[in-house]
Amino acid sequence: MKIKKLHPNGTALLPEGTYAAVVKQVEFKNKAGTEEAAKVVIEFALTGRDQALKREYSPRIESRSPLLHDSVTILGRRLNPEEEADGLDPAILRGLNCQVVVRHRPDNNGKLKANAATVLGAVAPATH
Repeated sequence: MKIKKLHPNGTALLPEGTYAAVVKQVEFKNKAGTEEAAKVVIEFALTGRDQALKREYSPRIESRSPLLHDSVTILGRRLNPEEEADGLDPAILRGLNCQVVVRHRPDNNGKLKANAATVLGAVAPATH
């Protein structure tokens, strides 16, 4: 007998593993009138799945920032001189393919939730 882990909303929890994905949306969040730091939220649509996953980043693009690292991974190239000088607009990632490693972690209420733990480059199509 196999017991399915459930997402907090009652649906089956997405199994851990690596999934092909597309960057569905890039959103900049900044709550006006609060001291909460601004965020960039990238939403990944997982190929063959109904569920999408979001990953939050600090909007800083600097040498060791996760947003820079994942952007370069998704782009499949280093930033060009113009992007380095003017700053990278993460919105250019929209529609690009990648892979997402899904891991389960407890949310603030202690319930398991599927998270985009790592972003990997897209798998190149096989050539014969």
